[in-house]
Amino acid sequence: MTRQRLVWGYVLVLLAAGVLYAATCAPGLLWQDSGMFQYRIWHGDLEGGLGLALAHPLYILLGMAAKAVPLGEFAYRVNLVSALAGAITVANLALLVMIWTRRFLPALIAALTLGLSHTFWQNACIAEVYTVYTALFLAELVVLLQYCRTGRMNYLYGLAGLNGLALADHMWAVIPLA
Repeated sequence: MTRQRLVWGYVLVLLAAGVLYAATCAPGLLWQDSGMFQYRIWHGDLEGGLGLALAHPLYILLGMAAKAVPLGEFAYRVNLVSALAGAITVANLALLVMIWTRRFLPALIAALTLGLSHTFWQNACIAEVYTVYTALFLAELVVLLQYCRTGRMNYLYGLAGLNGLALADHMWAVIPLA
């Protein structure tokens, strides 16, 4: 598969998932963990007082960046962070499968399967850290596949950087770290 087809396939999936998640994104304030993320972002609470495992500084920083955008309601913009990350996750999965199989149809099936699954779709429409983590994890898998194919060390450096970002979002990132 040519580089141009990879790019077009990635962009197509990214835009389709982005439109879907933005259109179905929660319109405002939420409760439980999602509400806590919105509250912390509103108050600029990067550290959180509930311990390191609940800090999620990368998500809070992304939410603070969304807070600074003067379009629409604050809580909706924070929810859109998850929607954008969800769209990137689905596109990263499609890219991984396109690179791996060199075919678009299996990539499209994988993207549709993940993108329309209930739990993932739900997390892509509310203020939650999981879609940012999955976007980074799938990017790690793409980079790892490229390293395995080429043996180039710069892919390992990229893999370490992506895993560091993922750790800043969620402690789940220690699993692929091993």
